[in-house]
Amino acid sequence: MTDTEEHRFPIFAELRAMGGTSYLAHWQPVGQKTRQEYDPASTIVAEGVLASWTLDGDPKEAEQHRNLIRGCFETLAIVLAVDSNREMGRSLLQVYLGRDAGSRVLSGEITRGSSQLIDAVICLFDLRDFMALSEQLPGTALVELLNDYFGHVVDVIHAHGGNILKFMGDGVMAMFNLGTLEEDVQAALRAVAELGPRMEAVNADRAARDLPLAGYTMALHAGEILYGNIGAPHRLDFTVIGPAVNLTARIADMHRTVERSIILSEDVRRAAGAERDNLISVGRYMLRGAAAPVELFTICPAETGPA
Repeated sequence: MTDTEEHRFPIFAELRAMGGTSYLAHWQPVGQKTRQEYDPASTIVAEGVLASWTLDGDPKEAEQHRNLIRGCFETLAIVLAVDSNREMGRSLLQVYLGRDAGSRVLSGEITRGSSQLIDAVICLFDLRDFMALSEQLPGTALVELLNDYFGHVVDVIHAHGGNILKFMGDGVMAMFNLGTLEEDVQAALRAVAELGPRMEAVNADRAARDLPLAGYTMALHAGEILYGNIGAPHRLDFTVIGPAVNLTARIADMHRTVERSIILSEDVRRAAGAERDNLISVGRYMLRGAAAPVELFTICPAETGPA
């Protein structure tokens, strides 16, 4: 590292101030298609690993150290590339499949039909009057609206230990499966309590920017669900099915009937522990497909408004 090089690469001045005497940057192509000699003039970017080292010893010994690094870097680059690709795959799977499902797929749970019965809380979130908004707004504005609201929904659900299962148009399906059903319900209720102020903040921000606003509804039910790989041999979905999932969807259809934005099943109330006193009945209803009337609940009026 010389004074001239410091003008071209300001980082050299920082490294010299820390005691650095020599610097090495090395590119190592990795993979079948990149074993040919790397051509700096080529417009094709080969897959590989780029790393740099700063030596702080005697500059006379620098060449020996550089040769040692070059000699072992081909093997080291393969290890780094494998680890980097695995981390990238993990991140992508968690982004597109959800944190839990992504981890399961990465660990090898990819057989069609492989599934397990679990007790969990299923949560369905929907934006209100989305059809009317979709007819009024251009596509880019609609996507921005969805991203605004969904970003906060996902943050809140993740913060309380929930997992996002999928986005469905203007809706989000999530589940809470932390341990016992009581723990799942309490986590879900904490998420519901936090989401209210968060959505108000989103609307206040959008109103200040003269952007269209949306309300929301949520339905929660607790029960046994089948969680796993479902689909065709060449296209699988890691999702949930079962009567509890179907009943959650039926409960979500009742928002306008009961005029409440948040509706909970009797199973949620039963496992709510100390929060049970904050849940009030909105009546018994014969839901489509149900064998018997189902009692529905909402959070006390001070905590939730009309749908």
